[in-house]
Amino acid sequence: MATRPLGDADVLFVGGEIRLDLGPSWQGFAQIGLAEFDELRLSTTQITGEIGVQWLDHSGAVAVTASYGFEEFSNPALRDRGQFRLGVEIALGKRPVYTPLPFADPFLPVVARGL
Repeated sequence: MATRPLGDADVLFVGGEIRLDLGPSWQGFAQIGLAEFDELRLSTTQITGEIGVQWLDHSGAVAVTASYGFEEFSNPALRDRGQFRLGVEIALGKRPVYTPLPFADPFLPVVARGL
């Protein structure tokens, strides 16, 4: 087996996120990720992204999130998909911290498809 210049790593994850304050109770966000799977040249590249808004009440105990996310694969055997999310979070304790739900582990779609 030949060794590639960067080694035999079969996985590469890259991601980024940006958040913008849109008002006293509103926040916008966008995130994108790239996952590369090689496994001896059964190569698959996955691109994920999400864009949305989040509203927080003044007490910080309630958050409502709405977003659209997508997954795209370079392998035609894997189906691309998009999804809309609408979520309500209620904090029942001290110091709540709210963030939009991230996409699942990049391996999860591949494992779910039996690869």
